[in-house]
Amino acid sequence: MPRSSRKALVFSYHTFGFGARKASMNFIAEELAGLGWQTDFVTTQLSLLSALARVPRLKAVPRKKRNTWIDVGENLSAFVWVPVFHPATGGVKLVARMTAPLYRRYPHLLPGSVRQKAREAELVLIESCSAVALFPLLKQLAPSAKFVYRACDPLDAIGMHPILTEIERQTLADYDLVTSPSPTVLAAYPPSVKKSHVLQGLQKDLFDVPVPSPYDGDGIHAVVAGDMVFDRESLATMVRNFPKITFHAFGRMDLRDLASHDNLISHGEVPFKTLRDYIVHADLGIAPYLDRAELRYLAESSLKLVQYTYARLPILAPHFCKNGQEHVKGYDPGDEASIIAAVEQACKVDRNAIDRSEILNWQEIVAKMLVDLGLAEQARDAI
Repeated sequence: MPRSSRKALVFSYHTFGFGARKASMNFIAEELAGLGWQTDFVTTQLSLLSALARVPRLKAVPRKKRNTWIDVGENLSAFVWVPVFHPATGGVKLVARMTAPLYRRYPHLLPGSVRQKAREAELVLIESCSAVALFPLLKQLAPSAKFVYRACDPLDAIGMHPILTEIERQTLADYDLVTSPSPTVLAAYPPSVKKSHVLQGLQKDLFDVPVPSPYDGDGIHAVVAGDMVFDRESLATMVRNFPKITFHAFGRMDLRDLASHDNLISHGEVPFKTLRDYIVHADLGIAPYLDRAELRYLAESSLKLVQYTYARLPILAPHFCKNGQEHVKGYDPGDEASIIAAVEQACKVDRNAIDRSEILNWQEIVAKMLVDLGLAEQARDAI
């Protein structure tokens, strides 16, 4: 494939490496780099405030690896930005109002080396996190670049500071494209916004390659891939009532009060390929989301649901995640009888009947995004 001189700049909540799992923005960045785009990936939503709060995501990054560019692959570099402050979670309304003027100055802290990358970029992708505050500055630095907003989550639903929601509302119409895996999220945006439904993808080749099983024994193994809006009580109910199922939890969830149960193993954060091994050899996939109205979009955008389905795992999740899929067995959080019934039903699912034909790979996802941006030539290279 001919090498391109095009440059892309990606702003995300997530990091590359340091034991962190990969999310959609990581995969999109890797696909752009594979197409020949020089892709620079900036991790946001960290600061010295994160150090005070002992945020695990920051603790995992050595000091010498912060605020500096690191090569992480061909055509791909990463920068973990750790300024003095960032727009931390809103919390108490009075505190949110008091901190808003300070947090508006967050873009002023953007390092010179990142600003230079922005000046050179032809494509800028911003994830729904504190990075939305950077859009006005980035637009000044790169007035000719194409800007894409990847709205994986509504900012208020994931507890972002209200100033970010305000900035998002003020700037949405100025993006060249706003994408989301969730039609529900897109429907909340005004008609003036150029919107595109771009699904979650999957790096299918990583899931298709034969790998040895990481499990000990022949029993039933259930995997929990991630801690987003995690419902600890529903998982605890499963662990208590099904001692012959071994539950493997991945993420930053605190499960110390369940440590006395021999059938629960807490693995913490692990590299994606390690998590992949556990998913493809599991018997059940669990998506223990909290059941709140503002989280219903997760039925359309959850990456773990896509991963479980591609691995042909019966899935346990709140009823709102079913979305018409027979292999997803729904339950009512807080209702022990409902949870028990869902687990029993999931154990009887015919895995060979699980349909995964509509799942796209990340190449197809990036190709659609480029077409919607009017970059059809680059999109053809992606297919």
